[in-house]
Amino acid sequence: MYNFNASFDAHVFLPAVHAYQAITPDFVEQGVTNFYNNFDDTRTLLNALLQLKFKATFDSFFRVTYNSIFGIAGIIDVATYIGIPRHQEDFGQVLGHYGVGPGPYLVIPIVGPANLRDAAGRVADVFPAATLDPFDLRGHRYRTWTFNIFRAVDLRANTAFRYYQTGSPFKYELVRMLYSTKRKMDIAK
Repeated sequence: MYNFNASFDAHVFLPAVHAYQAITPDFVEQGVTNFYNNFDDTRTLLNALLQLKFKATFDSFFRVTYNSIFGIAGIIDVATYIGIPRHQEDFGQVLGHYGVGPGPYLVIPIVGPANLRDAAGRVADVFPAATLDPFDLRGHRYRTWTFNIFRAVDLRANTAFRYYQTGSPFKYELVRMLYSTKRKMDIAK
């Protein structure tokens, strides 16, 4: 699966990212990233609240409020400009916070590394976004696909990791170790 993901990344994802970056002005790319970050901040708000992280909850609430109102649906990141920090919380962290173990390490097709807890958390994180649905995506297959494809391309454009560029002869094991360590640190904070 690791090799499949590396091949998919090299032959599909990265060419799409390069095309996106070549035809889109930098300020538009930043606006798209800000828009999706604002959308993700609603998820962070809920997950921070579930972990009783009140500072992260309030920061996320004010980020979403300011960016949605003054930042034109989040296209402009007003909250960072005025000093409100951005937190990243997901349901996998909520489960870890309450003592759920990581379970086995997985490599999910196209998505990449995870563990059983985080894979379940990713599924759970979809429900609040689907419930809010500010773009009336339910029942509109093409809108949903467009929204998610742009989100995936934007996320990949902002992820520095590249397969087979670690220089390690144990690439799979290195990625597994880095992922597991990062998630432990995410849960511990």
